[in-house]
Amino acid sequence: SILVPLGAALDDDQGQNALILQAAGGGEIMLEADLTAASMADLIKRLLEDPRRLERMAAGAASLGRPDGAERLADVLEGVAGR
Repeated sequence: SILVPLGAALDDDQGQNALILQAAGGGEIMLEADLTAASMADLIKRLLEDPRRLERMAAGAASLGRPDGAERLADVLEGVAGR
């Protein structure tokens, strides 16, 4: 994935999340201040020209996934609701 964290975020939560995904090999960060049509097109072109890199990025992103995420969230919500 190509991640463009919102530059105006007060606590940079999007930037921190993007760094985690990037560290796992699952994404590329492009700062909002550096984002232009040309810079995005260049990054997309470079990624499309490197299928192995895309495979590694997919694996990196998948390594952070939580297949049971919806169930875990429901459990938390039920706990908060007092069920």
